Amino acid sequence: VAELFSYEKVENVVYSKKMIDNSVSVIFCPLSEENADYSGMAKVYRDYLAKVYGLKKSSADVPLNIRMIGGTQMTKSFMGIPYKTVYPATTLSNAKKIMTEIKKEVNHDFSVQLKGFGESGIDVGKIAGNYNVSEKLGSLKDLKSLFEYSKTEGIDLYFDFDIERFNKGSKGISKFFDSVTNAGEQKAVQYHYDIAVRDKNKDTAYNLLSPVKFKEIFSNITAKTGKYNISGISLDTLSSVAYSDYTNKESAKYYSKNGFASSAISVIKTAKSKDRHFMASNANLYSAVMSDIITESPVNSDKSQLFLYDVPFYQMVFKGSIPITTSSINLAADKRLALLKAVESGSGLGYTVINNWDNSVIDANAPYFYNSVFEEIKDDIIGNSKDLWEYYNKISGKHITRHTVYESGLRETVFENGVCVYVNYTDKTLKTDAGKLTPFEYLITEKNL
Repeated sequence: VAELFSYEKVENVVYSKKMIDNSVSVIFCPLSEENADYSGMAKVYRDYLAKVYGLKKSSADVPLNIRMIGGTQMTKSFMGIPYKTVYPATTLSNAKKIMTEIKKEVNHDFSVQLKGFGESGIDVGKIAGNYNVSEKLGSLKDLKSLFEYSKTEGIDLYFDFDIERFNKGSKGISKFFDSVTNAGEQKAVQYHYDIAVRDKNKDTAYNLLSPVKFKEIFSNITAKTGKYNISGISLDTLSSVAYSDYTNKESAKYYSKNGFASSAISVIKTAKSKDRHFMASNANLYSAVMSDIITESPVNSDKSQLFLYDVPFYQMVFKGSIPITTSSINLAADKRLALLKAVESGSGLGYTVINNWDNSVIDANAPYFYNSVFEEIKDDIIGNSKDLWEYYNKISGKHITRHTVYESGLRETVFENGVCVYVNYTDKTLKTDAGKLTPFEYLITEKNL
């Protein structure tokens, strides 16, 4: 209790005195003999998710996902007066054209995510893009037409909503009352960082929405998507970014990320209702187990000195239970390496594309515009999809039963039906049971189990 003014006293609640009272438990699962390795760990964890979270076996995978970026904000001037506008990197009509071209060339199913098509494009603005489509990219009528086209053509289409980040107030949402507070009792303002100068870009400041508001925001999304027949919902940020909220000093419900998952799960359950499909990207557990497809799945660790090498543990858990695609190959520093990572883990191919280019997008805050113009990478998308179609067809809906990294550097992945893939990341030709494998190549064969 502190004396604030004369004859007035207030109680200052310190968050650390409001402890989380949830039960914390740890499960120990001893592994023995041939199961005493990370392949055995992946199976035990997958079985645990099936028992506790209802993780089921998938009947089919998605061999290709295309993430289309709608627009990004840029500054222009009129008679010397600067103003903000959205640059149309991909309009809804552009999206239909790209989908049509891929469908014509690729003889298998694929999925599409529309990201950054809200009022502020890919940049942070009003929550959930103000539940609208930027007028520079099309209309809600165009969006409805695109979803109808995707259903006719058998393309799984998802529209992405950002319900975590915002920098402008909107109907029912206030930056002061509805954004999260950190442990220091300050609004937890976030920024994009400029790697070149190793400092935050103050022009990109945004707030995080309090988890108590998630359900209300998604009810608005539900009303809008129901009207325009949006059958696929994507929640990139909600599925991959968890955070704390210390606003309510009388409750520890959202301290140390406590309670975040349950709030997110309630939203995802709503997203999957009424025959909607749900896409998660780089998904945390609470969203991964409930998703109809996981995109942008991680293939590398943070390269900590604790680890000798990376293994596709994430895919070893979820592959065969949930359709899964890898991180965008065309955005990787080494595209061949990214392709091999997809093959090694049995993940479908992932690409991020735009239709239109302007030199101004080089300065965009979002890292999606490098090497992403569809016409320039179309041959790679179609070529790799055709080359790997037979492989993906064979392992569709199949779990990974064993993964091995040999001393030579050779990597081997074996699926439950006996399909086996060898990958060589070294600069030497290596021997396999199916023959020699040259550097940075893969070899697909089958084993008798």
